[in-house]
Amino acid sequence: MKFTGEQLCGPTDWAFSESHHVIVVHRAGVLKRLSSQFSTGLSANTLPSKGDCWVIPAGTDYAAEAVGDNVEYCELHLPVGIIGRDFVAAAGTQDRFLYHAIEQLAVLRPYGDDISELLRDNIVQGIRLHLKGYKASAFDSGERYASVIAALESYLRDTLSKRHSLDEMATFTSLAPSTLLRHFRRNFGMTPYRWLLERRIEKSKELLRATKATITDIALDVGFSTPSHFSDQFRKLVGCSPREYRAAIKR
Repeated sequence: MKFTGEQLCGPTDWAFSESHHVIVVHRAGVLKRLSSQFSTGLSANTLPSKGDCWVIPAGTDYAAEAVGDNVEYCELHLPVGIIGRDFVAAAGTQDRFLYHAIEQLAVLRPYGDDISELLRDNIVQGIRLHLKGYKASAFDSGERYASVIAALESYLRDTLSKRHSLDEMATFTSLAPSTLLRHFRRNFGMTPYRWLLERRIEKSKELLRATKATITDIALDVGFSTPSHFSDQFRKLVGCSPREYRAAIKR
């Protein structure tokens, strides 16, 4: 078990490629971006909360790029012979038991008396039993949610001009609306509404730069119901109107 704290001064690369299992538990700090890629094919852009776990099974290569400020996490290195091989890669799966057990161990770190040692041993045994209870399906939900949200993102990108609702997205993903919102925010750091708005404004900027289409046509093409609504939202995000933006890039 390794407690680690890092000050991220810029984009930081993290990587694991071990013959044993590794679980990384997020303890503190805020990341602005975390892009994860597993050699199993799983990828995620999950922003971590306290108690979120990244599971890297033995023999799996893991690479990530993190952007943020200060971050604290704990690495658990688990021998296959003790835990078994039945682990599945996961990104950002919450494990409150593991998080609280690790926090108790962190509090005990400065103390070397026998009572503290006994308590420490009990906590470690509890963690070991907890992890032995994992089955291949234990982290399936994290993997499933990541892939489902990725599929939703792809669908939304392909249908920016279409009117979308939370109920429609919930139907598309087969998730409850509350579950969809929670995992979408975890992956992208924002609600689906905000994500759609930003993508539509990005697309409109491309059209303003590269085409001679009218403001009205562009507004409808990227999914706004009226040109006035488009102009209002564009000004809020970009700081000027679509017409002013187009004029500025032609100078």
